[in-house]
Amino acid sequence: MTKDRKIPITFTIALPIVILGIILSFLGRYPIIGSALSQGYIELTAMNHTFTLKPPELPSNIAFREVYINLTSSNTMKICLTYGKQVKTIDLEEGVTNVIKLDKAIDVELGLISGSGGIQYTYCVKYEEYPYVWLSLPAFFLALLGLALIIRGFIELFTYRT
Repeated sequence: MTKDRKIPITFTIALPIVILGIILSFLGRYPIIGSALSQGYIELTAMNHTFTLKPPELPSNIAFREVYINLTSSNTMKICLTYGKQVKTIDLEEGVTNVIKLDKAIDVELGLISGSGGIQYTYCVKYEEYPYVWLSLPAFFLALLGLALIIRGFIELFTYRT
């Protein structure tokens, strides 16, 4: 006489818990793409005159996709850009837009070396925000609970009771 092995109830409980944990972990990694920009006009007239460009206001917990500054000069001039540990000298032509790519959104200091005039600037930041990252913690615990129930189900399935 053979005894039929029934699927333990822990399997039917564990499977939805594991699936819910997996779904929550994927939702936690869902990014929202955003962008922020600040723009303005500055007048640089005196030698060694400096101006600091501040990045636009950004939410917390973001990953930068693209950060750049567009500079368009009203006259031909030579400026010095300082950001982080980098220093660049740029020749600005009248009416030509120069694009400066940055690694992250930081303060950029502009200094006039020669010439004078105004600079139209646009500081643009494109980013990914993860507002549902907090779902990763319950997903982790649900996956652990589901795994424990699956192990218990296997033990029940293969334990022979006479």
